[in-house]
Amino acid sequence: MNSGIAYWNGRQAVCKCPAYSFPHRLGGGACNGYFLAQECFENCIHCARCDLHDTKVCEVMVEITAPRHCPYVIEFCEEYEVKC
Repeated sequence: MNSGIAYWNGRQAVCKCPAYSFPHRLGGGACNGYFLAQECFENCIHCARCDLHDTKVCEVMVEITAPRHCPYVIEFCEEYEVKC
């Protein structure tokens, strides 16, 4: 059911990234969406059409660009009305 890094729990977007040792609000405190972008990158969900990714590197993964600029993170935040 909640297999991804971030998911909707019925009330809010919850993240299970290593920023905290417990499920937490996506985009809160130390959680900046990096691991959501990493999940996208590792599974090539949106990378083929992303301006931040070429055949060798993702600008978010090498920390050139902030995770909030990743189209996958943007789409997730818009869908669940998360302020990232």
